[in-house]
Amino acid sequence: MLSGKIEHYIVRDFAYLLHQKSNGIFSGVVNVGRENPKVDLMVINKNKVVQAFMEFKHIPDKNRFWNEKSTGRDNVGKLLDDLCEQLRKIGQCISKGRFEATKQTEFDISKNAEFAGMIIASYYAKRIERDSMEDFFKLIIEKAGQKGFRNYSGRGLTLNKVFENSKVTFAGKRYHISLRLGLWKVTL
Repeated sequence: MLSGKIEHYIVRDFAYLLHQKSNGIFSGVVNVGRENPKVDLMVINKNKVVQAFMEFKHIPDKNRFWNEKSTGRDNVGKLLDDLCEQLRKIGQCISKGRFEATKQTEFDISKNAEFAGMIIASYYAKRIERDSMEDFFKLIIEKAGQKGFRNYSGRGLTLNKVFENSKVTFAGKRYHISLRLGLWKVTL
């Protein structure tokens, strides 16, 4: 269903849409940063001042589409730990007021700069398994809450439906696919 590099595709699409929808007021610079932190997306304004940083994390229910027993559920905690650590490093970077994107390029960071993590949670099965699917999404939210994540808006912790139980045929087999997104912050 989804390659291991889904984060990279979504980051690039997000950067493109950001630029288009803002009529060029904002631009996204992808995969930047020397040392720590490295950032999936840096949002800059026309004056090249950083307005926001975003990290993207794909959390799949299954690691391999050809192996129904290949579960990604064991990796949920580790993936969230990685995201939490990355967002904390970004938070520390913001307090410094400068971001070293490359050896020759540094950017000023706005005093109002924000940072967030975009969670991309995917679930697929050969047949609809609503209980299993809901358990998977609840597991992500439960573990994220334990690690100090909250919605970017500050209210609760959710994964919003993008689509649910969409039918696709891949490699000669029929699958039901669901995708949810969350835009989260972490308590520093």
